[in-house]
Amino acid sequence: MQEGNAPRLEIRNGHRPVPPLPSLGDQGHQIALIGLATIYAYRTLVSDEFDFWHKANGLLQLAVILAIQPVIWYAWPGTAGPSGGFAIFGFLFGWWAGVVIERNFIHLGKPANWIAAVIISIVAVTALLFSLKPLEQILLAQGAGKLAVGWIQAAIIGLYAAAIIPLLLRVTRVSQAAAS
Repeated sequence: MQEGNAPRLEIRNGHRPVPPLPSLGDQGHQIALIGLATIYAYRTLVSDEFDFWHKANGLLQLAVILAIQPVIWYAWPGTAGPSGGFAIFGFLFGWWAGVVIERNFIHLGKPANWIAAVIISIVAVTALLFSLKPLEQILLAQGAGKLAVGWIQAAIIGLYAAAIIPLLLRVTRVSQAAAS
């Protein structure tokens, strides 16, 4: 007998049937198209066709990254606009800001002691992860929306990975300046 409305799974020949995968529906197809477009965009952005971008001023690059975000916001598929996934653009901005900072000021070289570098990086990432929830609470208390909070947190994660951890490795002398 079945209890409540729970579906009954019969065992036949010692095997339980596998339940069907949930359907992604129309939004799933849109997400898949965004994913494919992202792969194409990445392939294009790292090609020689975009050499002008690779050689552009870092601040100009950051300005362009910020400028395209409202366009993407309004072009986002669906009627509700972007969801938490829009935070990836915060990560992109923070990460690229970190790259610009690292290239111009930190110049991280190869670590002299890989074990120390890994330990420092793990401790730094752990500290970051423990600080994200309090940061979220502070930003929400100040009236920031959930989407804005996600964008800011993702930007901090990107900046942290690309500039703060390399800076920690330089300050602790685990890594020296890269040879020019």
